[in-house]
Amino acid sequence: METSNKDDDRRSMLENKTIEEIVSLWYTYNQLFKAANFQRHLSRGISISIVSLGGILSYGLIWDEISHSVMIALAVLVSVLSALRTALRPAEKQRELRDAANLYKNLCEEAQVLLELDLSNAQTSNGEIEASVREINEKRRQFNKDTPDVSSFWYHYVKFRKGSDALEEISVSDSERAVVLGQDT
Repeated sequence: METSNKDDDRRSMLENKTIEEIVSLWYTYNQLFKAANFQRHLSRGISISIVSLGGILSYGLIWDEISHSVMIALAVLVSVLSALRTALRPAEKQRELRDAANLYKNLCEEAQVLLELDLSNAQTSNGEIEASVREINEKRRQFNKDTPDVSSFWYHYVKFRKGSDALEEISVSDSERAVVLGQDT
């Protein structure tokens, strides 16, 4: 009987760890998608500005309707925007961030399958589940090393969502747990 309670406690601990992994992965991939969207909008904004200013410059050259000092200022602005686009590389960063987000999203879905299918299956041993949890954790750690860093986004997001005091210890809230377990109504 004592072994059964230990097994149940172990199973519960593995379930909690899996839920923590899911929530962590969910926040991470969402932050990466948000950062990728920001880079996409930045890239489009710079490109549209360059094209628009180029159109104004062309109009000014063809019709001789714009003063030379304004045209010089517009040409300098186009150069500055082009240099910014080259230096910031928002289109490349957007692709890198989106690829990283997809890695985390796939790993999150893998953890959800573990939670929904394996943890609820009595025939799946705690040892098998623990091995899966460790594998997911190791993959997440490797992704953390290999993917672009958006930690400042994460820090500000957590600070916004949970307040400054929550930065000392980040844990899974009851509402997040309910969402992961499909109990949010």
